Order: sequence, then structure tokens, then C-alpha cells
Amino acid sequence: MRILPTIAILIACVPAAACAEDFDFAFSTLSSSDRVVSLYTDPGFTPGTVTGELIGLSANGTSSPTDVLLFSNPDHIPDGDLYAQGWFNPLTTSNTFTVSNGQVTGYDFTLYSANTNQELILGVPFHDGAFNFLIDYTNGLETGNFDGLSEIAFTPVGVPEPAGLVPFLFGIVFLLGQRFGFVKKGIITKAVALPA
Repeated sequence: MRILPTIAILIACVPAAACAEDFDFAFSTLSSSDRVVSLYTDPGFTPGTVTGELIGLSANGTSSPTDVLLFSNPDHIPDGDLYAQGWFNPLTTSNTFTVSNGQVTGYDFTLYSANTNQELILGVPFHDGAFNFLIDYTNGLETGNFDGLSEIAFTPVGVPEPAGLVPFLFGIVFLLGQRFGFVKKGIITKAVALPA
């Protein structure tokens, strides 16, 4: 019966990171797309690739990221932590990503910086496509495409933080020790005891 409280503690120690996922994203301009051909004649249109990371999306279901990082872009938009730079979501209806089986299957997201007058638009519907754009309104620069999910890559970043798993793993060792009598006999205690 002593094992039940230990199991409850272990469940409580499972890191929250195991229930959330981070995704790298990347999108580029498409010179072959009819919807962007006219933009190439616009002096403010800057062909290139935008890369970044979405932090803390629900592992399965629809949610908003807890943070957005920008790694690279062809415009004059500063890279780094967009939330920390004061970017915010101006539309409450445009702030979601849907994840199913470890893949982003839908998204409708906008971030705007009033400080720098810049905007990141991902998946917002437009005619028969959807925006994937990074816009610098102050300098008149923009890059992206209108091809939605087919022209943006979402790659899962990974596994739960190892630091968050440490209490969980120690709990498993303790449970096994209790089950097989190692803890009671002092075998585990002697194995990790430091010399005096």
C-alpha cells in the first residue's frame, strides 16, 4: 500500500514540458506562385526565408504559443524573442495553432509590434490561400507567400527538458527499490553514500 502514494508523487513530477511541444518554422518566397509575381515588382518586397520557433503549443489540440522566437529573416526586423520585444496579438480570433500527432495541421496567427510597426502573419486566410508573411511597415519591406500550410515547414523541436525528467527518473528508481527491497535493505543508500 505504500507504493500508491509514491505513484501519486511520480505523476505529479511528470514535467509539464511533456504535455507541450515546440516547433521550428520556416517559410520562403515563391517566385513561381502567381500570387507573388506582382510583389516581385514592388521595391519593398524582399525575397528570402524567415525562420523561427513557436514555444509551448499543446501536444494535441488547438492552442496559442507561450512565446515566439525569430531566428532569421531577410528584412530589417530584429531577431530574437518577439514577446520580450513587445510584440502582441492584436486579434483575439487569430492566435491559434492546431497540432495532431506531432504535426501542425492548421494555424491562424498574427503578431504585431507597435514599437517597431512590424507584423508576423501566419496562416491568415487570403482569397484561395493563406498569408505566411513578415512585414516591416516603417521601412516598407515584406517577405513571404500566400500558400498557407503547403509552403511553411513546421518541425517539432523535441523532447521534454532533461532537468524536468530528473525527479521523475529518481522516483522510478525509488519505486523499483521499494518493490525489490533495495531501499529497505539500504543497498541504494550505500551505493550513493559519499565517503566521510
